[in-house]
Amino acid sequence: SSFILLIKDANGEVVNTVKATNNKGFNRVNWDLTYADRSGIPLKAPTPDDDDDFYGSPYMATPGTYTAELHQREKGMLTKVAGPITVQVKRLKEGALPSKPTQEIDGFRQSFQRFQQDIMATNSALKNGKQLVGAMKRAYAQAKTPDNGLLMKINSAHKALMSIEETMKGNAAKNEIGERNPPAPGDGLFVGYVALGNTYGPTGNQQKAFNRAKGQLQSVKSELAKITESTLPALEAELKAAGAPWIEGQGLIKN
Repeated sequence: SSFILLIKDANGEVVNTVKATNNKGFNRVNWDLTYADRSGIPLKAPTPDDDDDFYGSPYMATPGTYTAELHQREKGMLTKVAGPITVQVKRLKEGALPSKPTQEIDGFRQSFQRFQQDIMATNSALKNGKQLVGAMKRAYAQAKTPDNGLLMKINSAHKALMSIEETMKGNAAKNEIGERNPPAPGDGLFVGYVALGNTYGPTGNQQKAFNRAKGQLQSVKSELAKITESTLPALEAELKAAGAPWIEGQGLIKN
């Protein structure tokens, strides 16, 4: 078992967890005044013993009232041991730029964290789609009744996915020679980190750049959804009809 502090905001929602100790005598634990990352969780765990922890993040807590509760964690289950105690976070001094309202900073952080998850989900779907199309080409090569029209459809789907990847990541050839690529959805990640890496909140230009990235991502997702939800399933059905072998990810074979 282990001990953790649950840091909650004024709404009672957990904003971060802090590992604690249970040694003899006094035990001290400090919250570094950051929020949990919450950028998305990959299937592969970063380390075998941190599978359900929140990880460090650059998001500084905004002024306000927070609480801390000590919990014992046994097989993932939490049992409160002590607390809550109140933690008052105050601004030490005003910076060179006037700080934005706390509500505005909190809103931007939440929007940015959703955007991070959206980017991760989109890149994952794109990667899976490319892998599936590659497997489709290999399956087509073993089809009992091959048809050139079907192969052309598979190649067309691959081309469409590569076009989406270029929008997401830029042109690889341009990257190699240092030529500037057009704005990409991922630019919003840099803008968000910069905007939240201070205590005064996003500037007007940062907000505009972030909104542009969000809009571009929505456009990419619209095109990607057509392929992953409609085009690829239809191609899988055609491959099965052509006597192509089973492809990993198609689930159990119905006998």
